[in-house]
Amino acid sequence: MEDEQDWHNIYNLLNVKSHNKLTDHIEIHFLELPKFTLKDMRKIRTSEAWLAYFSGRYTKKELEEIAMTTPAIKEAVEFENTFLQDKIERRAYEQREKAIRDYYSYMSA
Repeated sequence: MEDEQDWHNIYNLLNVKSHNKLTDHIEIHFLELPKFTLKDMRKIRTSEAWLAYFSGRYTKKELEEIAMTTPAIKEAVEFENTFLQDKIERRAYEQREKAIRDYYSYMSA
């Protein structure tokens, strides 16, 4: 795995004059997926597995290998495969998304 500093940035809320942190209970994390790569898929943490899944940079075979070590990712991959094969369900989803976009477009006009 690359140095985490390259793709993971953490921000806190602070007073710009005194530089005092407002709270320890809020952080904003930016994960730069294009910069994320795995070195060894057999030794990944769950958070890295999700980054790999969402990055879109790995082959189906590589994602299946990752899914073998992370049950939740396995479930997501299986759901995605089922969804992509079911043309009726996919079409219904696309129509719902279009209706939402049309509604917001109409309301802003």
